[in-house]
Amino acid sequence: MILWTAFTYLLFVLYFWLFSRHRLIVKVSEEEFAIIAKAEEELN
Repeated sequence: MILWTAFTYLLFVLYFWLFSRHRLIVKVSEEEFAIIAKAEEELN
């Protein structure tokens, strides 16, 4: 049981380290608006 818990914990840590950390960072509103404006310009 302890091995499964450690394995699951390790999977979550790896997932966060490889993927989520880039998406979970909260940006200030000015940065978010700039990103949205840039994406809208690329669409037009």
